[in-house]
Amino acid sequence: MDAEHQNILDHYDALARMARARCTSQTDAEDLVADTMLAAFSYLHRGGVIEHPKTWLANTMVHLHNSSLRRKYRTPLVVGLEALGDMADEDDEEAAYARSEEAAEVRRVLNNLASTARSVLIRYYYNGQSVAEIAAALGLPEGTVKSRLYAGRAQVKKGLEKMENKKNHIAGRLYVSWSGSDGPNGSPTTLVENDLIAQNLLILAYDKPVTMCELAEMIGVPTVYVEPIVQRLVDGELMVHTEGDRFYTDFVIFKPRTAARALIRSLLL
Repeated sequence: MDAEHQNILDHYDALARMARARCTSQTDAEDLVADTMLAAFSYLHRGGVIEHPKTWLANTMVHLHNSSLRRKYRTPLVVGLEALGDMADEDDEEAAYARSEEAAEVRRVLNNLASTARSVLIRYYYNGQSVAEIAAALGLPEGTVKSRLYAGRAQVKKGLEKMENKKNHIAGRLYVSWSGSDGPNGSPTTLVENDLIAQNLLILAYDKPVTMCELAEMIGVPTVYVEPIVQRLVDGELMVHTEGDRFYTDFVIFKPRTAARALIRSLLL
């Protein structure tokens, strides 16, 4: 066994402690350690170099664990600064950079990208997956993955350049009324009741169809968190997803000024 492989095995006990702290069962913890080790050995076999094994293994374990939770709970793919526990050295160069403001800005921009670009960038740069592995995981041609990586990098660069020029939206409140019987689980009221983000997304998408990223920028919430809310509104038939990958509100909204004018017109008839 060569030195590189032995360096990975030397961290087995620390990985096991980290896995037990994250998992709810011993079996899941053992599987997580095995998957992390397999990822490391596969990376070395492909010619990769692991300069800081502690940080690399900790990051990989965090991503593998989060991926399993996303599959279980269908939560969005998001990149953030994860606690590395006892696997990270304070003087580790990679760990220090991960905590820097520059790295934080990149994460914020990534979380504001559409899911198509965000997913391949996170998998490639944060999970260490190859183009072939990403293509297999997402069911895409390798050429499409390369195109999304290229476009995503351009979007990150553009996002970093304009972060200081964010648009501000004045929040409003939406009251929903309808005729007929309630839908499943009390919809449509339950889709927006006490949810100001959902209400304002509907208001912002009313005047014209907008993209997911445009909605996120207008409301000031990262795209990664806007996506599941919009999908819920689409599923509840309060929003429509167009073929051009835009969204619009599919019911009539009476704004205070519009309602007042309508009332005046009715009185004059």
